[in-house]
Amino acid sequence: YEKSTALGLYLDLANAGLLSGAVVYNEKAPSTLSSLGYEYKFTDQFRSKINANVITTSSDDALAAAYDRADNVSLQITYDF
Repeated sequence: YEKSTALGLYLDLANAGLLSGAVVYNEKAPSTLSSLGYEYKFTDQFRSKINANVITTSSDDALAAAYDRADNVSLQITYDF
């Protein structure tokens, strides 16, 4: 991501969880990477987190086009013993 602009977000919602994210825009080969995550603690040991990552591009570059199809969402459930 050469010649890029980034904007980040980190918001502690106290008892409602934690919201974090970022958007990166690449000026050289017009593309955008967006990432957003939300974490919630049920107890001190038990928590869950959901993440979403989206990449968009208008470049004709084959490598950039391959990443454009790599969007994902993940759910993580953690218990610390």
